[in-house]
Amino acid sequence: MPLYEFECRDCGHQFEVFASFSQKEKGLKPSCPKCESQNASQVFSSVGFFAKSGRVPFNSGGSGCCSVGQ
Repeated sequence: MPLYEFECRDCGHQFEVFASFSQKEKGLKPSCPKCESQNASQVFSSVGFFAKSGRVPFNSGGSGCCSVGQ
C-alpha cells in the first residue's frame, strides 16, 4: 500500500498517510494529526510501499529503464 506525505497549510506539520491507489484517485483529504485541519497538500517525494516484510523503496535500484542515471 502506498505511503503519501502531506504538509498542513495551517500549522506546517508534515505527516504520512497510507492509502490505496483507488482512495488517492477519489480525492484523498487527510486531516492533520496535530491541528486536525483538512487544509493539507501533498508533498511530492519518493513513494514508499509497505510489504509484510517492511518498507520497500519504490525504486529498488533494478536494471530497468527507470534506474538510468541513478
